[in-house]
Amino acid sequence: MFAVTDYIDNYCSNTLDMGRAQVTAGRLLLRRPGDDIRFENCFMFIKAPANRRLVLKFHSFDIQSPYGCDKDSIQLFDEMGFQRPLTDKMCNSGKVPDRAYITSAEEATVRLTKEQYLADQAELVFTAFHYAPCIGNEFECKNGHCIDGDLYCNGSDNCGDESDYCFLRAGTVLGIIIAVVVVVVVVAIIAGLLLYNRQRKIRRERVSG
Repeated sequence: MFAVTDYIDNYCSNTLDMGRAQVTAGRLLLRRPGDDIRFENCFMFIKAPANRRLVLKFHSFDIQSPYGCDKDSIQLFDEMGFQRPLTDKMCNSGKVPDRAYITSAEEATVRLTKEQYLADQAELVFTAFHYAPCIGNEFECKNGHCIDGDLYCNGSDNCGDESDYCFLRAGTVLGIIIAVVVVVVVVAIIAGLLLYNRQRKIRRERVSG
């Protein structure tokens, strides 16, 4: 299942254990909208379920850095610590980071460094996966990742290569088809009634004439 949105502030110096929470993906924000960041220098760990790895992808990114990235940044690491960085220190570059970051094992670290609070916000989607062959209800991404089938077409890039994006789910397409058929039938009935009434009026005028 997809986790509810959570916040780095809630896990400062602690671990978000996906196996214990029984989730296969989640969405992490810096802070609750409208609230200040409580811990300006904070790190947290994300732990995937057993025998799974993590794909991390930013969907929004606004880390303001008036004093440079050394003092205001986010950085991702490929373990529960700071020895194997997945990224450099990241701050505003005018766009959301466009790549996905893949861990080599079950853990990742997210480190936030803030010298000054400036209404910063970021959205990081994290997803547990394993490499194909996929089993059961899993969805196989084009990059060979196997993710929970319920994550397909949910509006987030859980695969890391955007191959789980879709325009419409099958159920949505069926609903649209049914709605179109209903509209066509209703329009046809209205058109038929108008035509019938027009013909009756023409016949009455002929009789009266």
